[in-house]
Amino acid sequence: MSDEPLTGRSALTQRVRDAVSRAARRPVEEVHPDSGLRQLGVDSLAAIQLLYELEDKLGIVLPDERLATLETVADVTDLVVEIIAASVPEPAPGGSEPSS
Repeated sequence: MSDEPLTGRSALTQRVRDAVSRAARRPVEEVHPDSGLRQLGVDSLAAIQLLYELEDKLGIVLPDERLATLETVADVTDLVVEIIAASVPEPAPGGSEPSS
């Protein structure tokens, strides 16, 4: 897990941009949410390394089978958000008050 707390989608987007920047060996200034991964130079090996880095930094597990569906930086961010949201437990029915 990373030592910096996540604070919403903008923080996740920045972390994904940073990771894509490293995977593509491009300056982060060239990496935007609508940037295509292939256009940035992220090939299949770099994409796998990208997913492993995000898993390590964010403490999540990203499904390898979704790798082929990721076309843009925003797609990667959307997947990360989806995985994080799925890992948050649903509130208990009837509110958060303990029963007596």
